[in-house]
Amino acid sequence: MIPSVRLIAPEDVALIVDLAADAARELRARRGGTFLVDAPGRITRDGESVLAVLDDDEALAILATVDEVPVGYAFAHIDRSLPGVEVMVDEVFTTAEARSVGVGERLLEEVTAWAIVRGATGVSAMALPGDRDTKNFFEGMGMKARSITVHREL
Repeated sequence: MIPSVRLIAPEDVALIVDLAADAARELRARRGGTFLVDAPGRITRDGESVLAVLDDDEALAILATVDEVPVGYAFAHIDRSLPGVEVMVDEVFTTAEARSVGVGERLLEEVTAWAIVRGATGVSAMALPGDRDTKNFFEGMGMKARSITVHREL
């Protein structure tokens, strides 16, 4: 069971939107998840948003498969609002059955390789508060927390 990764093609868009619906259901159950799912910039909100990323030279959209079966995806982009060139992982998701078998690692390795080719000085991603599995995943890939965002509903 060796995961492979390839660029998302236009004919994959409906599949990505379906996978993203699974991701959204999982996110909504976590603290802060509804905010992320409903954020205006969420790439996988609809097919048009996914297609727009496919045409962006400063963005990466990849699909992970195991034995030709789609099991995850990742989106990343170059963030020029920070000093240097930083790559931000916008979304990364693997199906429940594809976790702990290297799919997420393979996706993040591909994002990192893409970032290096573009001269990036770092790769950043976000984990929700209390989402220990995601935090452990990113830390296992050599990433460290740089900031914590706090919020109070009014």
